[in-house]
Amino acid sequence: MLNLYYHKDVKLHSDFNRDLFESFRDFWPTQTELIKDQKQKHISNSQTYQKECEVDNDFQRGVLVEPPIMRFLPFYIPEQCIPVDDLNVNDGVLIISWLSLFNLSKEDYDTIFQEFTGHVFIDDTFETHVVRTLVFKNFLEHLGYDTSNVSFWTNGASRTNSLDFENNYFRNNWLHLTEYGNYLNVNKRNRIKEIEDKASLTAHSNKKYKALYMNGHSTAQREFVLGLFAENGYLDNFLYSFRNPHDAYKDFWNMATSRDRDSYIPKSLPNDHEDQTVRDRYKQDVWWAESFFNINLETNYEWINTDVTMLTEKWMKGILYLTPSFNLGDYHGLEEYQKNLGFEIYEDFLNKEYDKFADWETRNREFVKSVIETPRPTEAEWSKMMEIAQHNYHHLHEKYIPNLANLLISALEKVVKNT
Repeated sequence: MLNLYYHKDVKLHSDFNRDLFESFRDFWPTQTELIKDQKQKHISNSQTYQKECEVDNDFQRGVLVEPPIMRFLPFYIPEQCIPVDDLNVNDGVLIISWLSLFNLSKEDYDTIFQEFTGHVFIDDTFETHVVRTLVFKNFLEHLGYDTSNVSFWTNGASRTNSLDFENNYFRNNWLHLTEYGNYLNVNKRNRIKEIEDKASLTAHSNKKYKALYMNGHSTAQREFVLGLFAENGYLDNFLYSFRNPHDAYKDFWNMATSRDRDSYIPKSLPNDHEDQTVRDRYKQDVWWAESFFNINLETNYEWINTDVTMLTEKWMKGILYLTPSFNLGDYHGLEEYQKNLGFEIYEDFLNKEYDKFADWETRNREFVKSVIETPRPTEAEWSKMMEIAQHNYHHLHEKYIPNLANLLISALEKVVKNT
């Protein structure tokens, strides 16, 4: 049985390691071959790493940040999860959050990557950046450290959910475990909460809107798709929001429509939360109870790759709230991928043909066409759709999450044994 050591927001230093962060940024452009697949015409340039350090804020500067995966594992294998207050660990697995890496000193690096005789688990399972952990592995080796006992974990599963044991690089839907752990934690402020009144949630007679359509910050796809719905005069059919538009993306609105962007965004839902850190997982039960469908545009815009898929907490809400969803990402096959995970996608009722189009613009236009052409369901159709919703709900709780957790633990046990 593996002991898993981790930190729960332990203040280690007064500041982040600015020299180390800048060294990583300087190293990034040397990894051209590794990151070359991350560029696309509407995607920001990945030849440089971000200018601002992730932990340069009053809450995380100099802190050993709680690893995201440890929001779940203490619920699943509590006897193996051991919080510690320093780096003095001699064996087992030391789980280090990506956010902690630039809060460490050179001496800390020597302790973790040179002196520690156990296994190091680099946890980047909250974000989806399929390349930065691989660049960091090379960066560690550039600094002279042996990475044979280090594994790197992030999101963005391959379409076959394969794991790369050769490089100790494991990307899968680990974010779902993190979000599920938050969901289980009744003391967690920023979490997806259950809707208890399932009868009101699923009642056909309660439905007023064709779809709930929530947008946070701008992406190329979100601006373009909302613009297409506006051009078709269709937004009155939705309960929709667009909280944080950014003018850097307005050209994508203008690609879709000549209508005045400022007349449509920003826009809030009734009684929405004003704290952005809470809002992503916040809900009013009535939003979902009054909407037939959910429109989910995923956030993936930095790392496009033909063998990367990602379903975030936005997708999970549709499952937990028994609401049939249209799901769209910056790549095709996102709907089909869900079937590989054991979920049903309502394809007998919702037109999901858009999912087949590889071209970005074509897929977005077909998505809008599909949503518009899908009729509001009759009571009989809705009853059948709720049978699918129940299947997906129980599959998430009883099979999908347990299987994903078992996959993580078995992969970790295997890589520790091999190294």
